[in-house]
Amino acid sequence: MKKKKTGALKRKMLFGMLLILIPVLGVVTLLFWQTRSALKEEYIRTAHHDLREVSRNVDEKVDEVYAMSDVYAGTDEFEDYAETIYSKRSSSYKKGAIVRIHEQILEPLDRLNRREKLSAMYTWRGELLNFRDPNQDTEETKHELEKMQVNDPANLMQLIWYPARENFLLSDKPKDIHEKMAVFASRRVFSREHNRYEYVQIFALNEGVFYDLYKDKAKALRGEIYTIDGEGNVISSSDEEILKEGKIPERLFEKVQDSSTKVLEIGRNKKSYLVDIKNQKSMTGELLWLFLRHK
Repeated sequence: MKKKKTGALKRKMLFGMLLILIPVLGVVTLLFWQTRSALKEEYIRTAHHDLREVSRNVDEKVDEVYAMSDVYAGTDEFEDYAETIYSKRSSSYKKGAIVRIHEQILEPLDRLNRREKLSAMYTWRGELLNFRDPNQDTEETKHELEKMQVNDPANLMQLIWYPARENFLLSDKPKDIHEKMAVFASRRVFSREHNRYEYVQIFALNEGVFYDLYKDKAKALRGEIYTIDGEGNVISSSDEEILKEGKIPERLFEKVQDSSTKVLEIGRNKKSYLVDIKNQKSMTGELLWLFLRHK
């Protein structure tokens, strides 16, 4: 009889404890999710703010290239060099011309050496003057420019930007991926005197120039930042593997395109990620900044 009473008492005590614990656990769970939600919202606000700052910094660098392109396009001395047929002369003659362009045009236009300089010029005669590395003067180099269609008549005199790719203007490839990759831009220059497009400006900015604008933010936010064009091609990224591949994963790009919100959650490699999106249309075309963080 006593055992039955003892068992009943224990059950009552256990039931009483559960009545107390269940509401407490409910409150704790609610507080946990509220706190988690508040932290998530704060994190999203911080990411949005940082992406806006990154986009402004990138725009400033792009505007700098536009400004220098205008200056070079208005410098008539380039036309004299564009008229020369270097393939019929010695290699030392062309290298001498490159040295003179550096000393007489490029350096005087930027004496403080703070702005992006012209990397090369590709003349209407099919001649390449490589200012970054005169030794990288090969048919393969010119073939890469042709593949990019830098002299496409449809480009008119627009400055055309290209996704990040290995910098084929350099003969010695840097080991650092951000120095090895480059973001190219080209612009055809019209000559009123000769009534034709005289040459194409070639800018090759180290991808690291853009990466340096946001790498500290990516580390502070413990995530990855991607700058992509309207087709998902990578312009710059803190994710070195994606930078090498040159394109973000197709599934991620599809979700970004289909998303009507600035934030979305995705699954990738069996993990959940929070994606913050900054969309912008600029003179370079449509650009998107993505911030990807493992939840």
